[in-house]
Amino acid sequence: MKRIAKFDWDRVHQLACEIANASSQEDDVLADSKTETLMCVLKELEAKYGISSRITATIADYAEEEKRLLLYHEALRQAKAEGYTENEQLILDSLAEIRSEKKTCF
Repeated sequence: MKRIAKFDWDRVHQLACEIANASSQEDDVLADSKTETLMCVLKELEAKYGISSRITATIADYAEEEKRLLLYHEALRQAKAEGYTENEQLILDSLAEIRSEKKTCF
């Protein structure tokens, strides 16, 4: 696994903050636009650095609900293969949150 340069990941972080701000202001159009930009940046990073659990998990964070579970499981597999235990835990936390959300719906 090639380590993602801080400069490149800062772009992801900045867009994530912009998405959160737009969402908190209930500006769905801006949030959707920033999310689309984020996905393009993540694809650029994947082309530059290769497949990475960090990138896949971030895509899952912003994916449509029906795709999230599959993406998180793929990111978990990648994190285990990379030996990236910190990211494994973050992904497991995201999966637990999804399970918790599903339980409260029933």
